[in-house]
Amino acid sequence: MPYPPHKSDKKSRRPPTPQKNKPAVIKPRHPSNTADLEGEFVPGLEPFMSDEFEPFGERISRLTLESPDTFSMRFSGDMRDLLALRTVSALYLKQPYAIPRPSVLLAPEFFRVLVAQIERVIKLHPADTFKTFRISAAGDESPTFLRIRQAISSQTRLRYADDEADLLIRVRPTPDHEGWETLIRISPRPLVTRNWRVFNLLGALNATVAAAMIEICYPLPRDRFLNVMSGSGTLLIERLRRCPARVAIGCDVDRQALKGSRMNIAAAQLSEQAHVLRADATRMPFAPSSFDVICGDLPWGQMVGSHDQNTVIYPRLMHETARVAAPGAKLAVLTHDMRLFEDLIARNAPWWTLKDAIQVTQGGLHPRIYLFQRTPAPWD
Repeated sequence: MPYPPHKSDKKSRRPPTPQKNKPAVIKPRHPSNTADLEGEFVPGLEPFMSDEFEPFGERISRLTLESPDTFSMRFSGDMRDLLALRTVSALYLKQPYAIPRPSVLLAPEFFRVLVAQIERVIKLHPADTFKTFRISAAGDESPTFLRIRQAISSQTRLRYADDEADLLIRVRPTPDHEGWETLIRISPRPLVTRNWRVFNLLGALNATVAAAMIEICYPLPRDRFLNVMSGSGTLLIERLRRCPARVAIGCDVDRQALKGSRMNIAAAQLSEQAHVLRADATRMPFAPSSFDVICGDLPWGQMVGSHDQNTVIYPRLMHETARVAAPGAKLAVLTHDMRLFEDLIARNAPWWTLKDAIQVTQGGLHPRIYLFQRTPAPWD
C-alpha cells in the first residue's frame, strides 16, 4: 500500500518503499540484537516518520505499511534509541507464535518466550518503571486469559490492572490467521503521551502532529519562535525539544491555559528557555518583524470556538502574524475549519504565500497543516 503523496520539496522527506510480503509466523525465538516491532502513527505524518527513520539506516529493515495508521519493521540494536521518536504514536514489540489458540501460550516453551519479551521491554527503562500490566484481547475476561494473567503476575511480580497499566500486552491472531501474536508496548505510556504533559487542556494538540508542524518549518537555533494561541504549550515545548531557539515565546488569552502551559514547560525543564504571556493573537504586544517562525493550533470551531467566531478571528490573525513576522518568515497553522480558512486567506492574507498543505487525521477528523512564507509588506 503506497504512502500518499506529499507536496513538500524537501528531497529527504520521502517514505521508504513498503514491502508487500507479509512476515510468516516464526518460531518463538528471537536474536537478542533484533526486534520485530509494530508502530502506530497519525495518518498524514508518514513523510516525517521517514525523516526520523533515515538516520537509523540499515538498523531498520522490513518496513511495511500494514494499515492507514500502523506499520511494522525489524530493528537492530538497542530499542532505547527508539524511545525518542517524535512522530510515532506508539511502538510494540511483536512476537508471533505458531499456536492454534491463546491457551497454548501457557505451554512452557511458549510462555518462556512471552516472559522473555516482557522482561526485554522492562529492561529498557529504569528499575520500578513497570509495576502493573494489562492484557488487551478479544475475550480478555475469559478463563483462558485469567490463567494467562495469573501466570504472568506470578512470573514477573507485576500486578494486573483493569484500566490504566504500565505494561500493555495485546494478544491477537496473526494476519494470516494461522497463529497468534503478542504485542508489548515498549514504553509505559504511548510515545505520543509525552512525559512532560502534566496538564491537559480540552482540545490539546496531538504531540506528534505538533512535532511535524515544527519540522515543516526547518527549525534552526537562530530562530525567533512564536507560538500563537499556545494553549497547554505543546508547540512551544516540541520546538525547544527539537533544538534551541534564540527566542521562544507563547501567548494565549486564557489564564488557565497559561498556568497549565507553565506547568508543562517546567516539567519539560524548559522554564529558562520558554516564556509565555497573556496576549490576544489578533493584537500582540510585539514590534514588527520580531519573529522568524510562527506556529499555532487555531480554534477549529468545534470543541474550541465556533465557525462564526473564526470568520472574525482568522483574517485578523493572518494580518497580525504578518505584522510581527520578519520578511521571509514561516507560519505553520493547523485547523479543521478548512473551507473558511482557505477562502479567507485567499482574500485577506496578501503577505502570506502558501508553500505546503498537509492533511492529517486526528480524533476522527481530518485537519490540515498549512505552511506559509512571509512576503514583503508595506511596513517593512
